[in-house]
Formats: sequence, structure tokens, C-alpha cells
Amino acid sequence: MSAQAALIQTAYFTDPHGTASTYLVDWNTTKLKAEGVDFRGRFAGTYTDNGVRRVVSLTTPRVFDQSSAHYDSCGQYATVRTSESRYAFARQSGTERAGTSAVSADTSQVVLDGCDAGLVLGTTSIDDTVDAQSHLRMSVRAGMADAVPGARWAGFSEHARVDLQSPVHTLAADLTTMQVGQMHFARTGTVVPAALNSQGWLMLSFPGFTRGYTRLKVDNSTGAETWLVGDFVAEKLSWVQEILVTRSLVGGTFGSVAQASRQWNSGLFVDTNNPFAIHLYRDGTGERISTDIAAGTETRSPVESWGFEGANIVQVRRPSPLASYTYRRTWEPIGNLGKIRWVMESEVRRMADGSEFSAIAPRVNFYIDGGRATPLPASRPASTAARTPLVPLQRLATVLP
Repeated sequence: MSAQAALIQTAYFTDPHGTASTYLVDWNTTKLKAEGVDFRGRFAGTYTDNGVRRVVSLTTPRVFDQSSAHYDSCGQYATVRTSESRYAFARQSGTERAGTSAVSADTSQVVLDGCDAGLVLGTTSIDDTVDAQSHLRMSVRAGMADAVPGARWAGFSEHARVDLQSPVHTLAADLTTMQVGQMHFARTGTVVPAALNSQGWLMLSFPGFTRGYTRLKVDNSTGAETWLVGDFVAEKLSWVQEILVTRSLVGGTFGSVAQASRQWNSGLFVDTNNPFAIHLYRDGTGERISTDIAAGTETRSPVESWGFEGANIVQVRRPSPLASYTYRRTWEPIGNLGKIRWVMESEVRRMADGSEFSAIAPRVNFYIDGGRATPLPASRPASTAARTPLVPLQRLATVLP
């Protein structure tokens, strides 16, 4: 890594969108100091650099306590403390300006209280092998010239993030339209002041907090845009996370039942080792299909029914055959792009008494038409489910399929 400037700001983010393993780091290449922020807050330290790998030793170790995170040997829930002391950012491909990097950490998880107090649940090391993620110098990210009155996006949220343990994709997203000096949110009608600052962040001023959005990259083939979002305190980000955004398209539709009876591959999991798809059949049933490419396995679960409610598609499923409650997933079409259907996607858990609880807050997603959906022959044996591997502790917050 060259030292072409004293201060270089780099974003580290993961596709698919919405995961919590996002870092925005200011590298002081003269003093070998680093200041960064992720979805849980800020950190700082000094670093070493061998040309392709930077190891950050935190000035103050980061400590996060999570209550009721461990079911102990006495049958009680206990608090778990996660500690982090070093991060490593190792370039795997590309250049310092843009490419992929493996981001790892020295971490430990220890039970704080109860019968298992002191028990070490797990550790990770900066020398562990982890999946690479994208990195991009902020000075070469996609521009914001289209942040002008009339611009429409899907993916912004007006909701405050009060719990830094919760990833930002749990906040309900909305359709927004930029007006002169302000942003309008479609679902609630909320209008807040909005302006582009000198660093290329679109700043929205809500009662009680200031939120910034900035675009990292655009995939013109799908319409998917990778953005960063975070709240600012005293002109500094207090947290940051990657999100999926798209320019609001007009005239989204799934057409008729026959046209919607397709294999729909979720954009959130495209180009991953665990693709996810929903197959909708013409008889009003369907299947959810999760694939583990590395293990060579496929897991299928039924969609009891699906149909149209106005222009929206609603799917109903049960977590198990004897469950007394159902999950109802809604696709609200917001735009078509070739074989791609952009949707605002949400899911509720409906109890036997009719009460409902949010399972997936409204989020932006796109589904790719994979062809006609045909049920498997009944005689074909069901595939076995893949065993879920352990993941690095800094990547605990994931996106639900």
C-alpha cells in the first residue's frame, strides 16, 4: 500500500448488501494511525503496514456486552462479552484504490455471569482465513451529481437507530423523492431538510439526529447501488453501514399469475456461496430454496400459498407443519428492469389470534427471473440441510433470506 497522501479514507464493504461487516477507515499514512467506524461505533489505533496488509492495534480494546446471549448449564440466560483488540486489513486483489480485502480481528467471547461465568465461548484471530470483501478509496467512489430536486430513491429510512447492537437493515426503508432543500418519504409523508455537503454526503436533518447517505458504486446491469449510511454527531460518523439502494423506477409489476409463476432468485444473495430463491407455482403454492454451493446441498421449504393483493404478491408459509402461526411475505413492486423485479419486501409473523409482529422490516430487494417454476417430482428425495459454519465474531449481524 503506497503512501501517496497523508490521509486516505477507504471503505470496506460486503456484497450482498446489508451485512454489518462495513468499515470506513481514515488511514494517516504519515503517522501510521487509523481512525475508523463500523456499525457499532468508532475505533482508533496505530497500525503496521507491510505493503499489502495493515494491522491495527486498538488504542482502547472494544468491548460489547449482550444480555441473554448464552443459555448456561443451569438453564438460565447469561450475558456474553465480546472483546476486540486488533484488526487486519489484507488486500487480496486489485489496487489500494479499489479491489478486495480480507478483514479479520482478534476477538474473544466470554460468559460474564451465571453458572458458566468465565467460560470462553470462542475466539478469532487476525490470522484466520476469512472471505474477502470489497474495498474502495472514497475519493474514487461513484458521484452524487444526481442528488437534485426530482431524484427518487428506494432504500432510505427515517427511523432512528436507538440500539447499536441491531444492524441498520432492521430499520424500515422507504421510497423517497428529493425536493428543493428537502427529502420526502412516501410511506409517512415526512419531509425533512436535505443537502449535499462538501464531502459528497447527502445529509438529512431529522428531529434528534442527522443522517448521511453517500453512494459507493452502481451496477448498471441490475440497477443495484451500494451506499453507505450513518448518523453524524459533531460532524463525525457515530456508526456506518452499507445498504442496498436503487433509483426509484416507475411502473413496477409482476403482471398476471402466469407471468409471476417463475423462479425468483434473490438479489441479496446473488454471487454468494448461499444463493436463495423463491419459486412460485401456477397452482398457488411455492417453495423457498436455499443452496450451499460449497457443501453441494439444497434445502427446500414450502410456501403454502401465494397470490395477488392489488399489485402486491403475498406469500404465506409456516416454519413447521404443526406451527400455529404463519409468516406472510409481501412484495410491493417498485420497478422492472428486463428480467429483474425491484420490490419493497417485508414479512410479518401472524399469530393464530390474528395479531401480527414484524419479522422483516420493509427493505429494498430485487428478484431475478430464473425461468418457469416447476415443482420437483414427488418421488425425488428431499435434499439434506447444510450444516451452518461458524463465522468471525465481527460478522454476527446478517440478512434474513
